[in-house]
Amino acid sequence: MPVKCPNCGYGNEDAALSCNLCQHVLRREKPAAPAVPAAAADEFKALIDKGLKTYLTPGGQAEGLAILEKARAAIPDPPRDERDRERLARLSALLAGFRQKAAAAPAAAQAAGPAAEVRQLRQRAGEAAQRGDLAAALPCFERLVQMDPKDAESWGNKGACLHQLQRFEEALAAYQKAAELRPRDASAWLDQALCHQELKRGEEALACCDKALALTPMAPPVWYTKGSILLELLGRHEEAASCFDEVLGLNPGFHWALYKKALALDKAGQAAPALAAFGRFLHAAPPEMAAQAEAARSRVEELRQAG
Repeated sequence: MPVKCPNCGYGNEDAALSCNLCQHVLRREKPAAPAVPAAAADEFKALIDKGLKTYLTPGGQAEGLAILEKARAAIPDPPRDERDRERLARLSALLAGFRQKAAAAPAAAQAAGPAAEVRQLRQRAGEAAQRGDLAAALPCFERLVQMDPKDAESWGNKGACLHQLQRFEEALAAYQKAAELRPRDASAWLDQALCHQELKRGEEALACCDKALALTPMAPPVWYTKGSILLELLGRHEEAASCFDEVLGLNPGFHWALYKKALALDKAGQAAPALAAFGRFLHAAPPEMAAQAEAARSRVEELRQAG
């Protein structure tokens, strides 16, 4: 199940120990040592934390975006290594999403109810989300959408809280409302797809992915989600492999996509391509995917013996 970072909201794989964007610790286990010097990693994380905190402060969106831009500028371009490539891609996507929301926000959002209460609710929700207290943030977003039923951003945030609390049907309803208000917001369709995926509704999840891809055809997370749905829920293995190819074409360092491509090819009965994909995965597998690497080695041995 995708794990959203309580610090920045980025969706990480369930095996992740820390957020791939802001490095916020997701589990108590000690994360793998970063590939960059500790001082540089600490400085980057501090900029991300400061930028997100400032962005979530009422009236601080412009300053928060400027700080996040500074963090992006700190990443070498061209990137030095895989970690830099992933950070650059994910931070760029986060900034693009923030700008899209700012541009689409209704001019009357702050005037949807008593201004003081709106500010207080947003502040409380932001603080609760920062400390990972989703149960405390949820009532704030519920009140905000009650005050302004056309507040698409709060509908999306309400859905995200419910999603993380594993209340998937309720989360889906909130995401659907956000999509009604912002039909061209790809994230609202992807969020619905992820909820349908949790509920094992393959066809519905696939339809939402396709709507998201129609809006953002170059988005690796959407292609990855579509591939996972085809592989795990619908058994359409060759199509799944093609989706993971799309991911890898956009982000060659997406290890989970390479691993799942190998699984899809294997399930499709394409032994030789599967062996090649497993081999590429094993060559590049990061420490946090040790369990998947062990499973891949075992399957490679089986395929070689069968061949």
